[in-house]
Amino acid sequence: MEHPRHHPSTPTRRSVLTGGVALAAVALSGYSALELAPPAAAATPPPPSDPDFPAAVQPVDLSVDAFGIDNWYVWCGTPAYHQGRYYKFYSRWPTGSTGRGSDPSESIFYGFSGWMKYSEIALAVADHPHGPYTHVRTILSSTDDPNRWDQYNAHNPHVREFDGKWYLYYIATRPTTGRSTMWLNYHKGQRIGVVVADTFDDLANGRGRRSANPIAGPDYVSTFQMAVNPSVDRTPAGTFLMTYKCWDSQSRYITVVGTSDSPEGPFTYAAKALATTTTQAEDPYLWYDHQRARHYAVVKDFYSGADRTNALTPQYGALALVTSRDGIVWDRSDHPLVSLKQLKLTDGSTLALANLERPQLLFDRDTDTPIALFCAMRVGSSGVSKNVSVPLAFAPVDLALGKAATASSTALTTGREPSLAVDGSTTTRWASKYADPQWIQVDLGAVWRVTRVDLHWEAAYGRQYRIQVSSNATTWTDVYTTTTGQGGLETLTGLSGVGRYIRMLGEKRGTGYGYSLWRLSVYGSADLTP
Repeated sequence: MEHPRHHPSTPTRRSVLTGGVALAAVALSGYSALELAPPAAAATPPPPSDPDFPAAVQPVDLSVDAFGIDNWYVWCGTPAYHQGRYYKFYSRWPTGSTGRGSDPSESIFYGFSGWMKYSEIALAVADHPHGPYTHVRTILSSTDDPNRWDQYNAHNPHVREFDGKWYLYYIATRPTTGRSTMWLNYHKGQRIGVVVADTFDDLANGRGRRSANPIAGPDYVSTFQMAVNPSVDRTPAGTFLMTYKCWDSQSRYITVVGTSDSPEGPFTYAAKALATTTTQAEDPYLWYDHQRARHYAVVKDFYSGADRTNALTPQYGALALVTSRDGIVWDRSDHPLVSLKQLKLTDGSTLALANLERPQLLFDRDTDTPIALFCAMRVGSSGVSKNVSVPLAFAPVDLALGKAATASSTALTTGREPSLAVDGSTTTRWASKYADPQWIQVDLGAVWRVTRVDLHWEAAYGRQYRIQVSSNATTWTDVYTTTTGQGGLETLTGLSGVGRYIRMLGEKRGTGYGYSLWRLSVYGSADLTP
């Protein structure tokens, strides 16, 4: 499980029976009058387009979805799921001058600016992905050790799980000297580290192993001053990418990509992620979409120019979606806007924000689909900050769509081929001969953990059938069996089986005709952990 993910559901079947017109066609299905004019095969559907966040964003209930604590600034919320509950690792620091030192120079850390020295990382928990969340404990804070890189501050949390271990990436600082102001000396000392925990409970209780040295920082060749805003993901090749923000040689903020063979780093500079001034961005949240075979990142548009013609979004500070084939060369996506600095509320109004940043995502574990966008928010420039969980309603990607399909038989020479069950249309279909058993199978093109199958039957349906997966199309494992198939649209959820191939094995027909599917849809995850 490499991204924070929503828990799978228990196995269920939802069947929507066909209407009267379709049921009345039973007498004409199979080698009937309807078969004399088969529909033409549909063209292979195009691959899924880039995610369209504005179409998926749902209204926010601030009484539930916004998390804050009296007398604290709250920022940088990163979600995780574990054993039926939802967790948020977040940054916080006291408001006003509370907790600051007595030296007059400490005034630069009063108010919101206190994050630079006094931020800590805390944990909150909820029973629902959107909240309400309740504070649990502080899990990471300053070491106060002048000999360590993380003397002050624990900020920018970013949680990932790789191969059963949990990783909390964060930033801290040990102030340097030589800059023109005290603030810039603290700013220059910022580096990225990681806490590694063998279990989630260890991480949640502050028992992880804290890196003795930074895992990312300026190399003073291509990157300068500091390293902040880490986000990490694994590539299909098994290596690791980190996106982070630093300065270039002209003291301009840039977002870059670093690479490593280990999630523990160190990460070495590889490239500038967004190469033009107008695509300047910060706060990347990085993930690899196995279904689209692309890297994506939600970023904050950091280009402040008035001319937005070539900018990522229409508004400075809005959230944008960028994409890459290799994780190194990045560009805007087909749908570059994620959200303006505003929230749609459940009462129908729109709340304008001064800040909407540090985006992080929570994924449905069964479909690899984002279900919540976590962000830091402030209503006014002097307002108290909170974390908000924005509900998302993305349609999951059908893994079978357009893939190679074969079958035990077809009812006609043309017009009822198995490919017509995976062409994305509900007006073309596969139909078998009038015999038991029959099967249709799909090569999904890669190994997936199958969690849901939709069977959209024509009137000729299966009464007794199995859903099976296989790694080689020879040895099959059942993930679902029934002797009471109902036809219509049967949605089989809560499945758990790993394989590249999937098939419906029909053992007993529900009519005197064959088996016929308008559409066979498969959903699942690249995370193969049960």
